Amino acid sequence: MRHMPEHPNVVTLKETYEDEHAVHLVMELC
Repeated sequence: MRHMPEHPNVVTLKETYEDEHAVHLVMELC
């Protein structure tokens, strides 16, 4: 997802974090 070109109708993935229970995605607010 990070390598996709920007598009006005698709939110941007800003950062990812992983812990022992889950993967967390930080995305732009739409």
